[in-house]
Amino acid sequence: MKLFYTLLFVVLVVFAQAQCPDCMPDEMCVSEDAFPTICPLVLPDATAGSYYETVLTFYLPSEIVDPDTQLAAELNQMTITSVTGTPFGIDWQANSPDNTYFPSQGENYGCATICGTPLVPGEYLVNISVTVVVTAFGFEQEVQEGFALPLNVLPGEGGNTSFTYNDLFGCGSLDVAFEALIDGAPGVTTYDWDFGNGNIGNVATPPVQSYSDAGEYTVTLETTIEDYTLNSVVLSQLSSGWGGDVEELSEALFNPDPYFIIYDGNNAPVYTSSVIEDQGTGTWSNIGLILNNPPYSIAWFDQDSGGLFGSDDDALGSASFEIQTGDQAFSGGGNEGSMNVSLEVTTVFSNEETVTVFPIPDPTLSIIDDPATLDYDNEEFATFVWTLFGDTVQTGAQDSLVLSSPGIYQCEVTNIYGCSAWSEEYVQCPEISIVFDDGDSTLTVAGGFDSYTWFFNGLEVTGQEGPVLENAVPGNYGVTITTSYGCEVSAEVFTVPVSVIDLDMAKVKVWPNPAYDVLNLEVSAGIWEVQVFDNQGRVVRNEQINSTGLSVFNVSELSEGHYLIRLAQDSSVLTARVLIQR
Repeated sequence: MKLFYTLLFVVLVVFAQAQCPDCMPDEMCVSEDAFPTICPLVLPDATAGSYYETVLTFYLPSEIVDPDTQLAAELNQMTITSVTGTPFGIDWQANSPDNTYFPSQGENYGCATICGTPLVPGEYLVNISVTVVVTAFGFEQEVQEGFALPLNVLPGEGGNTSFTYNDLFGCGSLDVAFEALIDGAPGVTTYDWDFGNGNIGNVATPPVQSYSDAGEYTVTLETTIEDYTLNSVVLSQLSSGWGGDVEELSEALFNPDPYFIIYDGNNAPVYTSSVIEDQGTGTWSNIGLILNNPPYSIAWFDQDSGGLFGSDDDALGSASFEIQTGDQAFSGGGNEGSMNVSLEVTTVFSNEETVTVFPIPDPTLSIIDDPATLDYDNEEFATFVWTLFGDTVQTGAQDSLVLSSPGIYQCEVTNIYGCSAWSEEYVQCPEISIVFDDGDSTLTVAGGFDSYTWFFNGLEVTGQEGPVLENAVPGNYGVTITTSYGCEVSAEVFTVPVSVIDLDMAKVKVWPNPAYDVLNLEVSAGIWEVQVFDNQGRVVRNEQINSTGLSVFNVSELSEGHYLIRLAQDSSVLTARVLIQR
């Protein structure tokens, strides 16, 4: 919403800098005493940061009567010479191209549109200065008049009129881009930033500002506009083009009556001076015209009486002039002189915003063993999202989770400021144990893990990479598993005792023991599966014998050491330990 307001504000400011729309006078505007007036005499309220537009109507009766003396005078001409005191961002435009109206010729109404986007709230007095030419008792007279219209600019809602920003709130740290909105060109605009983080600036678009610690930072911008102001005009030589009119039969008796008009870059008259009578030179002081729409020109005129025996004002040529401070000469159309321009502080804007950085939660994991539970302990935490392998398993205000199965656990913690952070991952490894099946002599652990490594009497059993170890012989067994999520778990050592496998030692006799190259095996008649295991649990011989009661078993290729002989027939399993020694 804030960004939308700022964008809208920028659009309105751009629109406000354009010319105001045309107007239509309100012909219901009259005065009780039949004197010239303006409607309305109090301008409607404006709102800072919002587009404003209103129409002023000028009521200009052809004849005015003094209520005390009942003397009548003819209103010949009215010229708007200046409009001052408007808030920054407000402009005006009359419906007459040269701001001049002729009531004696039936032009009894005029109007002007005041428009734009005021930026600073406050109470203003809009001053409209006019020059009125009247005829009384056959004599023409020029009178300077003025109207002061109150304008109240109300504060806008939210936002500020001086600068924009991309964000004001964040968690942990915040990078904020600022940009000044106001440019008083062609005047001089200066910027005084204080970003609240120890940095200051003086350009319209400062570097991005970083706020790395939690807290509140007050950002202020003071924008100062100095406008080029026309203070005075000195006429040292007037063009000779004023002579030859019926009013000027002799230069010895009649002198020119010079005045000038200032035109802006739109060729619109923005200032009309007073008339200096019967002088070819003169000085006009305290003009106070802000020059904010170049290029400018100054045009000179000789005022004539007009009427039946007179003539229209003489146009005596013009000259352009630059906007620069100090005294500068002008020359054009035979007119020469100088003017003084200065830089004056006309407007100062001060706005501030607060950048707020909220703390990010720092969840610390603790584990409770019975039952296995993950737990947080911080009153600032508000909500918790618990996950297992990235899938949500519990949400809400519960600050602990009972671990129901092995895997990778994590928790997203949100504090009372709405800032979130993920805890470190916690890996819950599985617990495994070896199960022995004495019916088929197998050792088994849980399945589904990445790898299995079996051990017999402390040595790795090669060729056994699954959850099941077959043909287990007496001895100590271990197994280590690994998981895809980084666990390596070893089961407790499981011992397969000799008594478990030697079911019927009376049925087998083995000699000699120690043996050298052959063993004599005395078992009952039949076909027997014979396996020989080394001391690491590995099968080194596997063959069948058809015993008639006594069999000779060749062990000459076996190395010295202890071996276990396992004979199996149907459900009968017989074992014997032997030593090969040479």
